Amino acid sequence: MNKNFEEFIQRMDGNIGYKSVILPLLPKGGVNILDVGGGSGILSHQMKISNPYAHITLLDHDVEMLKIA
Repeated sequence: MNKNFEEFIQRMDGNIGYKSVILPLLPKGGVNILDVGGGSGILSHQMKISNPYAHITLLDHDVEMLKIA
């Protein structure tokens, strides 16, 4: 993973706290997760790390954000 992307994820983690709030609430195992308005995919990426068996679909209206994801 790109060092700048890792630093960005760490900053976002500190700002929105998704690891401590959202990730523990997600089901485990081979589940389907839809991330609507997923932007650059930071949360989707962390969800996949948290549950490698999940199938995650990310949607966003901004093509440039999807390119980043």
